[in-house]
Amino acid sequence: MSKRFCPSTGIPSHCNSPTSAGHPHRKKIIDSKQSPFSSYLNYLAYDPELELYLNQDGSLGLLWECSPVIYAGPKTITALEGLFRAGLPKDSVIQLLFHADSHIEPILDRYQNCRSRTETIVSSNTDAVVSFLVEGKKGLQACPNIPVRNFRLFVAVKIPGDTQELKVSKDFARKERTAPLLDIKRQIHETLKAALLSPCHMHPGSLLEWRRRLLNSYPENYPEQNFHTYNPTIPLRKQIINSDTVVREESDHMRILTEIFFG
Repeated sequence: MSKRFCPSTGIPSHCNSPTSAGHPHRKKIIDSKQSPFSSYLNYLAYDPELELYLNQDGSLGLLWECSPVIYAGPKTITALEGLFRAGLPKDSVIQLLFHADSHIEPILDRYQNCRSRTETIVSSNTDAVVSFLVEGKKGLQACPNIPVRNFRLFVAVKIPGDTQELKVSKDFARKERTAPLLDIKRQIHETLKAALLSPCHMHPGSLLEWRRRLLNSYPENYPEQNFHTYNPTIPLRKQIINSDTVVREESDHMRILTEIFFG
């Protein structure tokens, strides 16, 4: 049976009928079925010299991973106010993301490597601690089943690429045009350092590794180096979600594996 589509929206004409008028999510569901979920991710490309991301909406992105500060005091808050004095152009967005990451194995590996003594009692104790923490990812009984997590802090800045103050999206090769952007980047980095957040620029390999673990499922013995694989000739958004990852759209959220994402 053939379906007729509205020429302006591409939506099947029967979806505009009175019987579908009461479903506000109908158009969104149809659009998401016609396009892969990766098309909704904004990451597009990366400039290694300037250390900035180009997004598919034409905006520019800066990204740092920081170390969370426990019991941050007034000095930290005051230092972070410098983010609003970094000269960001109009319509820029600053986003702070706090992720309780279940991938704690790298931390445990470093712990094991530091325990270099070979005595049986030392190695047995090390193995017991590691095993306890790995099992704790499911929840610690002694702590009301609170799971063990690696708390990670990300600071992202999105800048309009066509803003009159910068207008550098097509002039990356001209240093005089990128100087204002690099100055903003430097000021934000120094502000995060002043707040004792130990900022570290997040390169594409690290970004892809984080997003891949978050949005896909992998077998136990999957090669670790594959998580960081980055191909600069392929859009970043197309290097994140695996073809066999099932994405389910509900009325007000997306379900990917066991994770739920609200818009």
